[in-house]
Formats: sequence, C-alpha cells, structure tokens
Amino acid sequence: MTSILRGNKGGENATKILYEKAVSSGRDAQALVILGDACGDLGRYRQAQEVLEKAIEQDPNNQAAVFNLAKQYDTLGDLAKASEHYKSFVHGQRMGNSQWYDDAGKFFMSTGENDEAKIAYEISLLEAPNEVSREKARMKLSEIAESEGDIITAQGLRLRNAVNR
Repeated sequence: MTSILRGNKGGENATKILYEKAVSSGRDAQALVILGDACGDLGRYRQAQEVLEKAIEQDPNNQAAVFNLAKQYDTLGDLAKASEHYKSFVHGQRMGNSQWYDDAGKFFMSTGENDEAKIAYEISLLEAPNEVSREKARMKLSEIAESEGDIITAQGLRLRNAVNR
C-alpha cells in the first residue's frame, strides 16, 4: 500500500482521504492498523498515532495496533508512552512474530528497562522461527545477564549458541 501512496502528489491526497475515512468511520480495527502502519512508513507519525489509537479503541486486544503504536511513540520521542505500549504488547497475547519482540527488547535495553527486555527476548526465543533468530535472542539475553553481573548465565547462553552452530 505504501508503495502506491509514496512519492507523488496523488499519493499524498490518497493517504489523506484514506486517513480521514478511517478515522471518521473507525469500523474495522485491522484496516486501521494497516493504514496506521502505512502512515508511519510515509513519515506521518502523528496521523499514524491517531489511527492506531482508534484501532485500539475498536479492539483493545489487537496486538499489532499496540506494537505499531509503541513504535510511533518511540519515533516521536515520547519514551514514556512508547514504554507503556511496548509493555502492553509484551505482556499481552502472543503474536508469533519474534522480530516484534526483538524490537521491543531493543527499546527496553535502550531505556535501561532490563527486566522488560529479558521478558521480550525470552518470548522472542520461544517464538523464533529458526536457529539464527534463537541465537540472536540468546545473545541479547547474554548481554543483559552480563550487564547485571550474572556471568554464569551469560556464559551459559553463549555456550548454548556455540553448541547449536
């Protein structure tokens, strides 16, 4: 969708029309998530935020909306709201998308919220589709353990990665 809307005046008008219709109707939470994501991809972060908030109003359990809203708040520099929504995502219903949990973990590590980062990376490890993704999650968990002085856990995670290669 964003490739259709990107890079021309017609695209800007189309985005504006879709945005206005979505916000005014607010009927389908998943359509709002798609539009919110497209607005974010186009750099229209405030519009994305509004649309995703509408999606969550429609369906508070829509984890894609919660995750994407966290990303928008992070991009806009509202770290408190980003943290709130990333926490809601991580502690909500599982999505089966390990990359999203990795992204949440990165955010939490960057804000010093190591306990939340551990939870996000542990879920990522469980949801990972392949060994490369699991190795990546174990390395991040190892970094956190080492930063907290838990050298045994850090080394154990690294050893596990070495054994699986």
